[in-house]
Amino acid sequence: MSVLIFIDQSEGHVKKSSLEALTYGADVAKQLGTTAEAIVLGTVSEDLAALGKYGVSKIHQVSNAALNNAIKASAVRIWPLFCASAATLKPNLEAFIL
Repeated sequence: MSVLIFIDQSEGHVKKSSLEALTYGADVAKQLGTTAEAIVLGTVSEDLAALGKYGVSKIHQVSNAALNNAIKASAVRIWPLFCASAATLKPNLEAFIL
């Protein structure tokens, strides 16, 4: 089991609030005795591996440019996609961090 953290991005850059969520999620994972992993939807120009310094052991990316605008347009429409992606990647999640 692990903790899965959603990484929000805008125009190819990870939002500062997501960096805070990564740190929080890693702390929760440590308290639960498990690992922290993250998921990002859309294309990101930053080095995602560098986000490991926030305590996540693995980052999953659904790299599709169509998701860039969809995320901006409506988080409500993205939520089912996020849940489906999370369930596929990690069927035994301990927690979601958004």
